[in-house]
Amino acid sequence: NAKSTSPDNKTNAKNLFIIVMNGVRYNDAFGEKHHLYIDNIWNKLRPQGTICTKFINRELTFPIPSQMSLLTGVWHVFKNPLSESIRPAVPTLFEYWNSSNGKKPSNLCYFASNKPQFKMLTHSNHNDYGEIYAPQFESSRKSDLNENAIYEKVIPYVLENHPTFVYLSIGSAGG
Repeated sequence: NAKSTSPDNKTNAKNLFIIVMNGVRYNDAFGEKHHLYIDNIWNKLRPQGTICTKFINRELTFPIPSQMSLLTGVWHVFKNPLSESIRPAVPTLFEYWNSSNGKKPSNLCYFASNKPQFKMLTHSNHNDYGEIYAPQFESSRKSDLNENAIYEKVIPYVLENHPTFVYLSIGSAGG
């Protein structure tokens, strides 16, 4: 459950990890009363932070518009959501995070996904933000048969570089 903060009660997080699990049915994960398939998430990670289990997609489920709405808080309309390459018009979480540090980021943010096309989500076209505040991006190759290939790249990167914001998008390896 997310804690609400008022303008007088700001939360200054030093580290942020967001893990997005694509293609998981609610009834098989968070809606399953014993949380059998997400035991570590539910019993070890959830008590240490915040968990969001009720993200609702109002349209058909397409990876790029869904991820873009998570990263910007705004629903973007695509004529062809499977093939269009349109950067967000509003800043992403990465841009806000990096700009709050008042310097050009080196490894503050790290965005990893098993979808190479998610690179377009690293930064917006917004005049006050943009590419200077983009995260380090890494993806698995389309030829990777192992759905865990990106996870296997993330662990060494995080341990070596200590990014303060990690956004990991896993699952639904196709398309």
